[in-house]
Amino acid sequence: MRMRTFIEAGIVLALGALWVGCRRGPEIPDTSHIVLDNQLYRIDTQMRYLLHHGLDSLGQWVGHTPVVWHLLCAEIIGLEGTPSPDDTAFVRSWRELSRDTVFRMLSHKIDSLYADFGPYYEDLQRALRLYKYYFPGRTVPDIYTTNTNLGVAQFVFRDSRGRDALGIGLDFYLGEAFPYVQLSPVNPLFSRYLSRFFHRGYIVRDALWAIVDDLVGEPSGQRLLDRMIHEGKKLYIMEKLLPDQPDSILIKYTPEQMAWCRANRADIWSYFVAEKLLYEVSYQRIRSYVADAPFSVGMPRKSPSRTGSWIGWQIVRAYMRRHPEVSMEQLVQLRDADALLRESRFKP
Repeated sequence: MRMRTFIEAGIVLALGALWVGCRRGPEIPDTSHIVLDNQLYRIDTQMRYLLHHGLDSLGQWVGHTPVVWHLLCAEIIGLEGTPSPDDTAFVRSWRELSRDTVFRMLSHKIDSLYADFGPYYEDLQRALRLYKYYFPGRTVPDIYTTNTNLGVAQFVFRDSRGRDALGIGLDFYLGEAFPYVQLSPVNPLFSRYLSRFFHRGYIVRDALWAIVDDLVGEPSGQRLLDRMIHEGKKLYIMEKLLPDQPDSILIKYTPEQMAWCRANRADIWSYFVAEKLLYEVSYQRIRSYVADAPFSVGMPRKSPSRTGSWIGWQIVRAYMRRHPEVSMEQLVQLRDADALLRESRFKP
């Protein structure tokens, strides 16, 4: 297949924009009867309090929120176990961190943007009620917001009580204008094609993605088809948990990239078939089709990466339309990518 067969996004952008914003699927299930028992913990607020009031203030909250103290020590500072507030290793590590100019700047910026996290927590809870609706046997995680000092945007873990928990690094949501590249010039996380999504509009989406990624687990195989179906499952679950969000937000595409994929759907699939990529196992060769990259290799530079993930999403959608009796839990457990493709009767 020649590259010129792909359509330029600009031709179909207006039409694509209509598709991007359209409502999908059946009505949203009623979850008003679902009561969640998870909690929100503001680690970033506690850390900022320490910055302003010093270590002498530790005794005011360590005893009241031991789970927060454990996370601060183990996940943020990186100490083993749960030391006491006057532990030498903790005092030394905290003083080093609190003197870090980047950490202090991040803390100040988080405070200015997210002093009130209520609206985001409400959106998360709304999505988590849907999560409990579709996966009644699963545990809804506690939510921890924190300043990771540009370490990680989200992380799933077990807290000190053995509960499922989700950490959200608010330092990764400070806005497109924040100088991420200047602060860490060689960090690939801060490439423009990634950092453009580092703003408040993606907090809830990314938090749910971390939960869904943990839920679905690892791909059933190493072939591109296995990875496409694996990513397609996650995106399908995401659309059920965030039914009011457009596809472009769920897959983190710009409107132009979304329009390009819709216009070139058949050609993307034909390219994978013609280049014998569906059964390719070399991750180096297939990486740009299922992971973040500047564009999809072999396609025009205006193409987005993860075109394989997008096609996998369409395959899973086709499968679920043909098999409405399949529950979300059953979808997660389906491990045969070939059978799912065949039974979807996918036609690009």
